[in-house]
Amino acid sequence: METLYTKFYLRSARRFKQNLRYYRKGLGLTQEDFAEQCGISAHYVATLEAPGCSTFPSFEMLHILAFHLGVEVLALFWTEPELPF
Repeated sequence: METLYTKFYLRSARRFKQNLRYYRKGLGLTQEDFAEQCGISAHYVATLEAPGCSTFPSFEMLHILAFHLGVEVLALFWTEPELPF
């Protein structure tokens, strides 16, 4: 049985992954380019964007990702942009 917390977590995870990819692509960056800017591996970026993966970055890494995307951290979770893909 899914609890309210589980539903919230899954919805937040889905939005985070979609938004991370949306903002990265909006800047015209590949996963490799974005990873290099953030000082992380391209594999980690791919993992963060993977639909079925439940990996979340640390609080510090959220700030690094948001900084390099030019958005606020909350935008990665709460904004629902129109996804062209």
